[in-house]
Amino acid sequence: MRSRALYIIGLLLISTSMVVASEGGDHHGFPAKALATHFINLLIVGGVIAWALFSKVGIKKAAVDSRKAMKDEIIAAENELKKAQEKQSTLETKLKNIQQESEMVLLRAQDQAKKIVQGIKTEAEQLAQKIIEDAETTAKLELNRVKEKVAEEIVELAMQKAAQTIQTSLKENKDAEVISDRLKNMGVN
Repeated sequence: MRSRALYIIGLLLISTSMVVASEGGDHHGFPAKALATHFINLLIVGGVIAWALFSKVGIKKAAVDSRKAMKDEIIAAENELKKAQEKQSTLETKLKNIQQESEMVLLRAQDQAKKIVQGIKTEAEQLAQKIIEDAETTAKLELNRVKEKVAEEIVELAMQKAAQTIQTSLKENKDAEVISDRLKNMGVN
């Protein structure tokens, strides 16, 4: 503040010396009346400038208000930046949580898929075993049926052979009996 006052006083002295130098004096000597008028004008202008710089209502107040407004804007911007950083941190945390959750869901889905595949495999093995058992049972039943049929055919063939043998035997016996009866009838015995 003191340097401003010295700056203004310096400006006033330079302005006064410029006025004096520009007047150059008249033929009677130094123009005191003109110099006094210029000096009064300079004091009025200087006073207005000093009042504007140092008064609470003038430029000083505007500068202070401007500085305060800038400070408020800086504080508000810092607060907004802080909020944005907090929001970014929150969103990053949420994103990380979502990624972890998606990995967990993927792992659970893979486990479920493995269980389903294992269940299908077990069911297929059981079905294959049942098919094999059914085929073995069917084969045994078919074999028994074939055995029974072969046995029946053997029995039938044996019966046919026996019947032939019996018929042949009966025929021979009958022939022998017939011959024996004739011989008896003929008296030859």
